[in-house]
Amino acid sequence: MSWIGLLKSPLRINIEGNSIQNIKGEAADRPRTALEPFGAPAFAVAKAGIGMNPRAALCENILEDEKILGTVHVGFGDNSNMGGFSQAKVVKALVHGDGVVVSAPSIFADGRRIDRRGFFEKQENEVSLCPQAS
Repeated sequence: MSWIGLLKSPLRINIEGNSIQNIKGEAADRPRTALEPFGAPAFAVAKAGIGMNPRAALCENILEDEKILGTVHVGFGDNSNMGGFSQAKVVKALVHGDGVVVSAPSIFADGRRIDRRGFFEKQENEVSLCPQAS
């Protein structure tokens, strides 16, 4: 997630009912500890996106990282400033943070994998690093 930096091992975040239900993995305590002081709204899904930019690189700058081709990202917490029209619920929280999946993410909805066209088959070693990050 954007405020905890680059992780060395994966996290598994289970989302149900538009909210984080549990976090598993070696560093699971890091996002949980960061969100807990802000209460339940901090655990709500604020947005989800798919990286589409083939020239974006991993810079540990969330504004570029979330755009890397073949990645997915999910934002948690506040989404009240995003505007637009959607059926999504507006969440007001005192925090917002994004997490980016860079190594062959899988997207599931209602228990079914929905990225069947191979778009996310990119391997971790194919992600370019920014010159200052390498």
